[in-house]
Amino acid sequence: MGAMSLLRSLRRFALWLYFVRSVGPKWAKLLSRYWFTRIPGCTVDGAGALIVPGLGSPIPEPNLGAVAILKAIRTAIELHLRAGASFEVRENEVLIRVMGIQGIALSEVDIGVFAEVFLEKLYTFEEPGKFLVLDVGANIGAATLFFAERYEAEVESFELMPSTAAIARRNVALNPELAPRITLQEWGLSDQDGEFEIPSNPDYRPSNSLFVPVPAGAGGMEKVQVKDIAPVIRAAMDRLAGRKLVVKIDAEGAEYEIIDRLAETQLLGKIDLILLEWHQRTGKDPDSIRTALRSSGFRWTEREHHEAPVGFIGAYR
Repeated sequence: MGAMSLLRSLRRFALWLYFVRSVGPKWAKLLSRYWFTRIPGCTVDGAGALIVPGLGSPIPEPNLGAVAILKAIRTAIELHLRAGASFEVRENEVLIRVMGIQGIALSEVDIGVFAEVFLEKLYTFEEPGKFLVLDVGANIGAATLFFAERYEAEVESFELMPSTAAIARRNVALNPELAPRITLQEWGLSDQDGEFEIPSNPDYRPSNSLFVPVPAGAGGMEKVQVKDIAPVIRAAMDRLAGRKLVVKIDAEGAEYEIIDRLAETQLLGKIDLILLEWHQRTGKDPDSIRTALRSSGFRWTEREHHEAPVGFIGAYR
């Protein structure tokens, strides 16, 4: 064993010993295995469940569900304290209840998706009227459910990755009062029809992309289908019935093709509100999105992520 490996083993043993003394052997193995060194003041209750101050929900067993919530513990605590979320930690997943909505998270990145929607309130808007929402890049369905509940909107959602769409479908089914207003399509949208095979990595679920491949992971390769957005917008316009058309676009790089296609077909100006996340991509410039929006009569607010090369635009006319 090399010096670095020996040092790491000794540090892990010391961490295990610390957790044995503070929360007992039931939890020590898992907490030391994943190097959970920043869990604030955790204790164990009489039933052997891990209690983390501020989380509001016990973690019954040291399993994969526990790993998911502990990896996102600070986000989960904020979701509880600021958005009133509660958590039911199961064997392989976490059931989140927040603002009248239920949803499954399989990993810490999924908990982060709930935080974007219900904590950061990324897709909240103040606009009078009734709405038809197209959710382009639905991910696990948190924003879809938010639109259906908060705005009583009809929502048509589009998710590129079949494995991610399967989670979104589960989450919609967990909310039977909202499900009748939601249609989930298991394909992505871009500027043309096509079928592709792309890397799928559950550790990067929100970032699985047609144009910006994620690192290879346990998901292997997935076959995906993409459709031209123009007919989708035209079909939505045909069933507006006096409602406003809202389009949320979080397409992990495909937003450039989507906006160009809508501008080319003169459909961009038919949309009432656009909630768009742009991603830095080789050969593409978010200024092209701003130019297209400006030419179609939009005004917008914008902010950039403080850590990642992405930005969010809320555009209205």
